[in-house]
Amino acid sequence: MSEPVYRALKRVLKNRGKKNTITMDGYTNFLFLKKDGTPKVGVNYNAVIKGLVRKYNKQHKKQLPDITPHSFQHTFCTPMANVGMNPKALQYIMGYSALEAVSIALRCDSSRASR
Repeated sequence: MSEPVYRALKRVLKNRGKKNTITMDGYTNFLFLKKDGTPKVGVNYNAVIKGLVRKYNKQHKKQLPDITPHSFQHTFCTPMANVGMNPKALQYIMGYSALEAVSIALRCDSSRASR
């Protein structure tokens, strides 16, 4: 982890203040929390990203497309697959239960890129 990332995460912990420890599915010590102290989930991040894209698009002539947390996952995993990352590791990162789903998702990404 780089020093700037470390400092940014330390700021996140400092700024969120003291929160009660919540255990979900055996996990604790979540980094990003909502105001009520529960962990942020996909819908929370999706709303933040949509807001950032909307703000950017209001201020720039060249518009950004719809961006989702899922698109970040594919943006990371497609190049990793192209350089030979272990398919089982990609399966874990992408959260797929079946290895076949990884190859289908990556095939869809490469066909979009060739258009």
